Amino acid sequence: MHFLSLLPLVLQAALPQQESPAVSPTERTTNTTIISEECIFEQLNARFDFRWRLRGNDTPRTWDSDLWVSADLETNNGLTGTDYQGFRIDGTLLLDLDGNAAPSDNLFGLDDAHKTSAQVFLYEAWAQFGDNIKEGITRVGRQELHRTDALWLDGLRYDFQTKRGLDALIFAGRPAHFYEHDSSNDRLYGAGLRWRPLSNLRFSLDELRIEDSFRFQDTDQSREAWLTVLTAYYQPSPFAMFRGTGSWVGSTDRRQSIYGQWSAPDGSWSANARFTKQRDYAELLPADASEFSNLFGTISPYSDAMFVMRSELDGGWFGEFGYQERRLDSNIADSNFNHSFRRAWAGLDTKEFYETGAEAGLHVDAWESDDYDTTAGGGFMRWGLDNEKWLELASDYALYRLDFLQGREFLDSQRYTVRMGIPTGDGSELRFRLSHDRSQDGLTYLADVSWRVQL
Repeated sequence: MHFLSLLPLVLQAALPQQESPAVSPTERTTNTTIISEECIFEQLNARFDFRWRLRGNDTPRTWDSDLWVSADLETNNGLTGTDYQGFRIDGTLLLDLDGNAAPSDNLFGLDDAHKTSAQVFLYEAWAQFGDNIKEGITRVGRQELHRTDALWLDGLRYDFQTKRGLDALIFAGRPAHFYEHDSSNDRLYGAGLRWRPLSNLRFSLDELRIEDSFRFQDTDQSREAWLTVLTAYYQPSPFAMFRGTGSWVGSTDRRQSIYGQWSAPDGSWSANARFTKQRDYAELLPADASEFSNLFGTISPYSDAMFVMRSELDGGWFGEFGYQERRLDSNIADSNFNHSFRRAWAGLDTKEFYETGAEAGLHVDAWESDDYDTTAGGGFMRWGLDNEKWLELASDYALYRLDFLQGREFLDSQRYTVRMGIPTGDGSELRFRLSHDRSQDGLTYLADVSWRVQL
């Protein structure tokens, strides 16, 4: 996978987010739009994100300025009739306002690896139509498919229901990689089935064919692969669920995972656990969609186990504890972004810090890696001001930190940050951020202004 394929989703993750739990960039919604033809434009949702970012180095004195504009327009998912009419357009424009930084510059990032100062990334642009699921729903254009990983497809998708109550879909087109200029010889097609024998039990089966031609190190190369994905989901009660997934490239085991989630009926505690085993190289599937796989090290064979528990404590405090262990295949050499490690972390947070009206939190994080050990920690306080404004002060320290925007690893990082939010209307907010970070590269400053407009 080309390293530049990281950039589009890094940009998505970096744009201002609503105050809600973080969501992976590849976990974007794929719900079918259900809307009546008569009121299609009355049901239009639109969101625009504008972000200006200025970074500077203390020694040598250098600056980097960027502007990002993101737009997401779609018809909403409210049931207002029997027709499945709808559309969605989602994309990002990146402008480098002062020229690309040189690779030797401490401010060099993924966006500087392109030769142009203006880049456009179109994530989704589709229209769909159909009477109902039994008659079939057709979606045409650039769209996102979720099959363990996410795949972007320029083509056609058709959803329908079989006589035996199975939900089925077929799709065909060209895979969209965002970084390739010529995809004329690429192909992506397949089919899937969804079966729900019980209200709390679901199964899915998908078969994909990917044919990818590309140029690497001045040579023309191609890869072809069949991907099979089998998933089972079981929810024995409203307070527990389990999901298991297996995938194969041809007849070769690719990745298997199991996930469980539990919570108390009164909400006083919750826990989740996950185990993943990848037996082969994910790069055998060239359109494999974790676009962060190069950074997370998920291309090479590995096994990973994680457990997280969150519980309500006395005095309005909540505590969280987590443990994760990741092991590379014994034949895989440790490298940047690709480590075996053991990790434990803990945190405390409260919505009411001793009757001051402030939210507060602390966290510590310890890693024991086959490369080097590292620790991290930090805290924040956040105050609600008048008219729904808010102010936040935060500080954190890490012996090791990975910056997704730059694709770089930092050592001995000390950051101090001030954030402020000002509502500007229904669903709209103006945000400011100032911070400075001292690491092995010296002192780096950051000024960030973002504005989210929700219509």
